[in-house]
Amino acid sequence: MSLIPNLFYALIIFLFLFLVVTNGSKSYLIYTPTPCENSSDCARSTCYPFSTPKCIREKCQCI
Repeated sequence: MSLIPNLFYALIIFLFLFLVVTNGSKSYLIYTPTPCENSSDCARSTCYPFSTPKCIREKCQCI
């Protein structure tokens, strides 16, 4: 009978730890392009390997 509350408490602790590790932000889950004026404004670290950041329509995009 006490198994259900223990599972519930374990689930709450797991979710809390997940929120702490991700710092509670959505930026890890949703990609938001950064504004730019030309391609040199785009950081290379935002792209996956073998892709190049380019400024397209005033937003940095990986190509």
